[in-house]
Amino acid sequence: MPFILNREFTQGPQDDQMWRFHVTRTREGFANETSYALLSHELVAQIYDDVMDGLPGSGLELDNVLQNWDALEPHLRDEIEMVLPPEDQL
Repeated sequence: MPFILNREFTQGPQDDQMWRFHVTRTREGFANETSYALLSHELVAQIYDDVMDGLPGSGLELDNVLQNWDALEPHLRDEIEMVLPPEDQL
């Protein structure tokens, strides 16, 4: 099922060390559904490190991800697709 990552609603790691990526899912004939997909800080840091060839010296923060969104988004999307419930479970 197609989905859109909403960059402006992305939330950096919370107390639980999880990033929250705002997702809008679309299904023909149904209203759009929005939710948050959670990825661990460790996973987001690994994606950042792989794509950007290193982590920021001060540690990974929300601004780092948002500033490099275009490069990171395809890789984040791949991971988010794996954690979203299948269409038949909506």
